[in-house]
Amino acid sequence: MSSFENDPFRSPTHSPSGDGGRGLIMAVAVINYVFGGLSLACGICAGAFGGSVIGLAFAAIRNDPQVDPDAKFGMGIMSVVIVAIAGIQVLSGVLILLAGYGVQNYREWGRILTIVLAVISGVIGLLSLLLLWVFGLLQIGYAIFTLIVLLNPSYTRDFR
Repeated sequence: MSSFENDPFRSPTHSPSGDGGRGLIMAVAVINYVFGGLSLACGICAGAFGGSVIGLAFAAIRNDPQVDPDAKFGMGIMSVVIVAIAGIQVLSGVLILLAGYGVQNYREWGRILTIVLAVISGVIGLLSLLLLWVFGLLQIGYAIFTLIVLLNPSYTRDFR
């Protein structure tokens, strides 16, 4: 005679959604892939095009005696700032892509990295809303959805 625990017709009690949150976990991974790819592409474009435009402008005024030396120095600083911003954008894109890969493969490091990036995104989203940028709503929405999914213990059992 079988016990109640071995009954094959008994409903599982640990996954009320039927899939244990796998669909939501995959949604977080896909969102990370989309945002990571966009961030990577924007960083590469900003570095290539922004650096090129500043480089061309700097080359045009380099030997011009009418241009103030302080203006030339300012152009040099501007080119360094643009390249630095592009580098940060590329780095964040790579981190977001890695986080998506980790979440998709149910790795604990991917979950932690995604949580950290979601908190950073939420803070940046709040600051963006203070500046009245609508893009901040998207960042806050990403942060809220990601934190709800990845901090829910019933969805994160399979992470190792």
